Amino acid sequence: MVASDLCVGCKRFREIDYVSPEGQPWCKDCSLTPPLTSNEWAMMLLMAPDSPFGPPFKPGDKVEARTAGVVFDGVGEVTHVHFDLEHGGTPVYPTFRVVFSEKAHDKAPDEAYYTEVCLTKVG
Repeated sequence: MVASDLCVGCKRFREIDYVSPEGQPWCKDCSLTPPLTSNEWAMMLLMAPDSPFGPPFKPGDKVEARTAGVVFDGVGEVTHVHFDLEHGGTPVYPTFRVVFSEKAHDKAPDEAYYTEVCLTKVG
């Protein structure tokens, strides 16, 4: 075999199935599952529940919630973490859906979405 038969994915001498536009040779197995890009790795780190770079709260956490980080709404439980704009979150700044078990005032909602700065873990 010659060096051109070296797959850039698995680093083995194999029959080449695909050559990328950059001239990188890929075997059949690796061409079906290319390596993750740096953006894909970053998203995995941000969204992994046990990652030190992931969200600070997870479903089941008991939290105090404050509207705008100031007005105390009550104590509740995080039920969902959202990374999408539909619920006001992003991959770097997710939103947390909190269902209240103890409301602080009459105008407090039964549930609401909060960002990290509006929540504090209880217990």
